[in-house]
Amino acid sequence: MRVRIFTYSHVLHPPMTISHLPTQGKLDENKIIVQQHLSAVEFLSVAYPILQKHEASSNIVLAHALSHSPADFVLTECRFIDTVKVPPPSNAIPVGAENFWLTVWTSTRSATPVLQLVLACITSSAGNAYPIFLWGEPTLAPENIGDAVATFLRGCVLDATRVFSVFGPTSLVDAFSRSWTALTGFRQREEPLYDAFFASCSLQTLRSGSGIIDGVRKATHSDAEMVGELVEGFFNDSGYVVDASQAKAEAVDLITKGLVWVYETETREIASFCAVTRTSLRVAAITRVYTFPEWRRRGFAYDLVREVVHRLFEFGKQRVVLYVGKENNARHVYERVGFDVKDDGYDWKEIGFEEVAIRHW
Repeated sequence: MRVRIFTYSHVLHPPMTISHLPTQGKLDENKIIVQQHLSAVEFLSVAYPILQKHEASSNIVLAHALSHSPADFVLTECRFIDTVKVPPPSNAIPVGAENFWLTVWTSTRSATPVLQLVLACITSSAGNAYPIFLWGEPTLAPENIGDAVATFLRGCVLDATRVFSVFGPTSLVDAFSRSWTALTGFRQREEPLYDAFFASCSLQTLRSGSGIIDGVRKATHSDAEMVGELVEGFFNDSGYVVDASQAKAEAVDLITKGLVWVYETETREIASFCAVTRTSLRVAAITRVYTFPEWRRRGFAYDLVREVVHRLFEFGKQRVVLYVGKENNARHVYERVGFDVKDDGYDWKEIGFEEVAIRHW
């Protein structure tokens, strides 16, 4: 197993983590350890126990890593990783790569290193670059971790413009973006590309309805044209302009993988679609929901999302998650379904950088 490790020493407040809180009033010399993992298997072999423990909030990195892993690893070996394995600290040079993961740890002389942050720099199955994804406990990671991560990441990406945007818990994104701007000169755009709440629904919070919704069904290839129009509308409404051919290509890919449900009206017209594109053992994420303007305010999106969530629970998932824009009226639809929309500071943000082209994901 090849693991690249970078160390960054600094005097800071002792790390606060999920299981280790600092002793009040004490300072200790901590070492920040950055590890580079050149494959999903390497990454999961180190981080899977912690990601699984926080499977809902870590979906943005865990589900993608699973999708980049061989099926036999996901179905067998991955399930039996139950101990966090941290290689001994050593100095190493970042390796330029297209797909990689960084894990960031804090270590003291007297304590086992603790995972503070995960960074994913990956591409989709179609070869399109995703934003830089961050995950960690947003209020607990030491602030100066941003400097260590930015410095190491710059050595991993072949071109600094690869970091066209960053998505993750707001406090982590803000800390990283300040460090990235100072390091590269690329300034953060004034307005976030996406400013969202994290929402979660369980079987206990799912609100009961009137039963199976007749209009909800899995999309088929005969729906590709209409689903493509819905995909195009979704991205254009989100501020990312895509053309009809790009939208249809994504629709065909989603339908082929069985990731799309549609709401069909009594007149056999497709009014809404819902895509579920990130899944792990117990958690699924709804990532696309859109209704044609002429079919809005009729409850179709509510019926579609509620039915999709219900079916996901029937398929064995224990939690369904999504992100909803703070100014998006769909928040009320999700709350009616049973999603707990976090409005307590645990929010997520995507920011872009000036002079770097925005890309959709």
